[in-house]
Amino acid sequence: MSAILRFVSFPLYIAAKAARYAQQLMQSTYLESKTRWMQITIVNETGFPLKFDDTSYRFRSGRFWTGPGNVEANSETTFSVCNKTFGVGVNGRALYNLSVSPECTVTVLIQYVNEFFGNIRLTANFVVGENLPKETVVKVNGSYKKVVVSCAPGSHGKVTVFFEEEQAAPSSD
Repeated sequence: MSAILRFVSFPLYIAAKAARYAQQLMQSTYLESKTRWMQITIVNETGFPLKFDDTSYRFRSGRFWTGPGNVEANSETTFSVCNKTFGVGVNGRALYNLSVSPECTVTVLIQYVNEFFGNIRLTANFVVGENLPKETVVKVNGSYKKVVVSCAPGSHGKVTVFFEEEQAAPSSD
């Protein structure tokens, strides 16, 4: 009896695995067939976790294809955005919190634009009061570190955001 069950279940196992692979392939292909889309990879090169603030993302147009998530220290994640309807692009933002210590969290604003007319744009900045600097100084375990955020454009709307950590002198603030 057990040999018969194995004989019957193995083809079902292979079929289920092939269906999952086909679904993954179709999702990627389908995203790229949208008229306006972006795939954003966030690379966290710091020793601190980067937490997605799911209460503050906004869209002027478009939607998430695959939603953003948290980025552990020294790791990366990817999310995708695309248009909802033909003739309209995608325009939105996501906020992340870089937790450098229990007392110090820095907010990072990522804005993405791929409108129906115009160029693909992605910006990433720290939110410090009313300012949006590309770097900030934080105190970690008694020493000061400069955290830098920058964007490197890729092809077909793919953009990577890097977070780097380096030693720094205290700011004069």
